[in-house]
Amino acid sequence: MIVCQLGDTTEELRRVADDPRNLYLLGSMGMVIPVALGVALTTGTQVIAVEGDGGCLMNLGTLTTVARYGPETLSILVLDNGSYGSTGGQPSATSTGADLAAIGRAAGLGESRQFSHAGSEDALVNWLGMPGPRLAVARTRHSSPPEDRRPPPMLPVENRARFTVAIGRGRPRTPDPT
Repeated sequence: MIVCQLGDTTEELRRVADDPRNLYLLGSMGMVIPVALGVALTTGTQVIAVEGDGGCLMNLGTLTTVARYGPETLSILVLDNGSYGSTGGQPSATSTGADLAAIGRAAGLGESRQFSHAGSEDALVNWLGMPGPRLAVARTRHSSPPEDRRPPPMLPVENRARFTVAIGRGRPRTPDPT
């Protein structure tokens, strides 16, 4: 189960590994980790939160809450490109030295690690699969958004309904007869 918000990352995930148990948050920067925490605590299933450096910086206090409740089923992956990519590419605090893995450790997440070199993808995947809570910060390159960016193929209300049914917390929607 994956919870993510990043515009281009969400679209890529939907394209290559769409699953009704994935929750794609839209227009909710900084809310991936709190939502994923709630899902992990209420369902007891493995949840991976995929957040950007900007979203993580926007809601740093959530890391202390994750540490406090300590769900073993929660892994957090922060994709750190040093910028607010979805809002125009403005530099984030990580571009000038803020270390999100160190901040995670200071918040009480003992399992916080930075992955910053090519070839560490397998180690990152294996590390995220271990019992948590854990925080992985993957340094990435800043890139421009695709020129052919399209709106999501699913409305947020449809996404939520599909997700809640998939995790056993909702009923299938019936089409509106009108």
